[in-house]
Amino acid sequence: MKKIFDKDSVVVVTGASSGMGEEIALACARQGATVVLIGRNPQHLDYVARKIVASGGRPVFSVADVSKRSDLESVASRIATEHKKIDLLVNAAGVGLLGKIEDTPEQDARRIFDVNYFGILNSVQVFLPLLQKGKNATVVNIASVVGKVGWPGMGVYAASKAAVCSLTDALRIEFKKYGIRIVLVCPGYTKTNFLKNCIQINTHKDEKLLGGGMLPFDVAIAILKGVSRGKKEIIIGNVKEKIILTAYHYCRPVADFLLQKVAG
Repeated sequence: MKKIFDKDSVVVVTGASSGMGEEIALACARQGATVVLIGRNPQHLDYVARKIVASGGRPVFSVADVSKRSDLESVASRIATEHKKIDLLVNAAGVGLLGKIEDTPEQDARRIFDVNYFGILNSVQVFLPLLQKGKNATVVNIASVVGKVGWPGMGVYAASKAAVCSLTDALRIEFKKYGIRIVLVCPGYTKTNFLKNCIQINTHKDEKLLGGGMLPFDVAIAILKGVSRGKKEIIIGNVKEKIILTAYHYCRPVADFLLQKVAG
């Protein structure tokens, strides 16, 4: 993979305590960047930070909830004092929800949007002044393939990711005047703690029903390769997900049939 960071680079990763966020943080640190880890679990953040130190990297971690703007403002203040800028912002924080739309309580739906959508909105707004000072600054927003195609059994989650897709497309145009690149990432099912940590409503889905999952390390490398190549959108998925996505764009009846099969 092309080297895109050096010892002067500052990378900020939300959702860095596990999964894709952790692997992206580790990959950036291996290239020499200072990596600011943001997450809600201090023990997990400390574990990731120690892994980075063991590989010769320079981590900084801040416990913060992306759905709380004041938390991110405190992180931004610390970065402004210690590092002055942000070169890469990766918005990887997110929470899942599995269940039919009709069964989903309003409070759960709001929680999903608070983290998945408003978390990214908070992040780009709060960190914008620091991104403006970065070198070839880039923002990577991680959505999902279900943000491109509404997936039965996870409609509310899909809607939150669709909102991220639209927000990212608009940001790409609006932030162009600042010289800030915006990248949308839509990964398929990845073998993280998604099933363990997600809200499940009247359902017991497992990996077999979600399809063959990808490894977080492989997804992280694919994302950074896409960033290094100047891609505006990076879609990563298994065969089933790619077939449904293609059918959705070119033959909706086929896509609807395949999604119905997924729904059972």
